[in-house]
Amino acid sequence: MAETRTRDDAKVNVGAGYFNRRGQILALTGQTDDGQGGQTYTYSAPISVWMHVDTGKPGRFASDNMFAGQLYPIQHATIGIRYASGEGVTPKSQVLYNNRKYWVESVKNVQEANVLLEMYCAEYQSAGMP
Repeated sequence: MAETRTRDDAKVNVGAGYFNRRGQILALTGQTDDGQGGQTYTYSAPISVWMHVDTGKPGRFASDNMFAGQLYPIQHATIGIRYASGEGVTPKSQVLYNNRKYWVESVKNVQEANVLLEMYCAEYQSAGMP
């Protein structure tokens, strides 16, 4: 396991095979009013990165949301990527992985060591038609 020391002597361990999934990050570039009380968002071209995806055990990260009288299941995931100051990952970014779209809810620079970014994400799944 590779060990990285920061100026505060904190340790962040990231193994060689930790980032084992390929995905894309979309950064929010703008938003405009849609005229009906909502907003339309525009995103940058996808940035391809290696990532670690943890969706947890079934039910551990899952929840339901009621909207307009319909139930929408939500799947939460923790996604880790190598730290890169130029990526522009914010809580308004999106992650594309395995034909799924995750909305980033929060971003954490682990131990402020500039080695690993952890993103806590949610995938809003449509309930579909019976």
